[in-house]
Amino acid sequence: MLPLGAGFISLCPCHNLSLQADHQRRFVRSRWNPQASMVKNQKRIAIVDDDPSMLRATMDLLDAQGFVARGFPSAEEFLIRGGAAQVDCLLLDIHLGGMSGIELRNQLKRSGSMLPVIFITALDDEDTRKQAHRAGCVEFLRKPYSARQLMDAIGKAVT
Repeated sequence: MLPLGAGFISLCPCHNLSLQADHQRRFVRSRWNPQASMVKNQKRIAIVDDDPSMLRATMDLLDAQGFVARGFPSAEEFLIRGGAAQVDCLLLDIHLGGMSGIELRNQLKRSGSMLPVIFITALDDEDTRKQAHRAGCVEFLRKPYSARQLMDAIGKAVT
């Protein structure tokens, strides 16, 4: 669930995860248009999260707030599709099923990327926070986070 103000968004997990992931990829490709966002001067946000429901809810929230959102189910897919070159901010889950968010951030830094990163995680402990801040992040959010917390973090990252 993703808190939105006083209410919550809860997406039905009744579909097979692989079908959700395939549907999500089609959904993302159909909404992403870098030229359109440049014309309107909208901020482009990439989200890397291996939870399909969270990814979808976050993309919907960002779209509703006037951002152009692009989702990736893994760090590897973000790299393969060249996501860093096409966005203004990266919302990055730390615990992914493969390359971790912190590993992705470190790889981006080694390649010279100055892309602002907001780390998100469901597992919040002092060691994880220290690793995230050492890797370099604008903000660190614990799931579930409120829409206001996310908007504040993105505002901080893209100004």
